[in-house]
Amino acid sequence: MPPAFAPKEAEFVRGHVGWAVAKDGVLYVSSGHRTYAASSKGKNAYVSALDLATGQLLWQSAPLVCNAENFVLRGDHLLCGYGFTAEPDFLYVLERATGKVVSKLPMKSGPEVLVEKEGKLFVRTYDTDYVVDIR
Repeated sequence: MPPAFAPKEAEFVRGHVGWAVAKDGVLYVSSGHRTYAASSKGKNAYVSALDLATGQLLWQSAPLVCNAENFVLRGDHLLCGYGFTAEPDFLYVLERATGKVVSKLPMKSGPEVLVEKEGKLFVRTYDTDYVVDIR
């Protein structure tokens, strides 16, 4: 459960793990709920990094950066997306070492699935497909 939420929203804000990837001794996990961010006072849609050897939390991203079905690890970065109906829709680039947002690209609607292939990121949203060159 998020640390704060609207009392009538309790049944909707129960969190879940969306996607997880282990790499270089770190487990990267996206988590959140599938309703409006206001229901949990904006405390939703995080990426967290955990040390696989100790279970220690290394970092947690800012909220509202990752509610897509998956994310992509690319070199020193993690590519993820967030959007939900009337909320802002973006593709985010996070530093893998810290979880800090280093870049964001506006999308027409919320990113649903991300696929990396041959130096390009294919992003499927509710109503638009994007192809983004990644370096």
